[in-house]
Amino acid sequence: MSRSGIWYTKNISIRDSALQAPKLFRRASDIELDNVHFSDVEETMWTCKNIKITNSQINEDYFGKDSENIYLDNVSIIGNYAFDGAKNIEVH
Repeated sequence: MSRSGIWYTKNISIRDSALQAPKLFRRASDIELDNVHFSDVEETMWTCKNIKITNSQINEDYFGKDSENIYLDNVSIIGNYAFDGAKNIEVH
């Protein structure tokens, strides 16, 4: 389990991975995730832009807080207050 996150990153793609780190993505943009399992990733994906997540599972409260331009396809979210303050969210 990591204790440092991926902050201020642009153009990142992660596939077929399990991610366990609080505050994992912050102020990042152009994020593409496929077949990713987020576990215990509190306060992740905050204030991010242009996010695409497919075929993934997310276990977290406040996922995606204040983020924008979010596309989800075949994504399961278990947690409270997902996308609080977020804009332009498309879910399939």
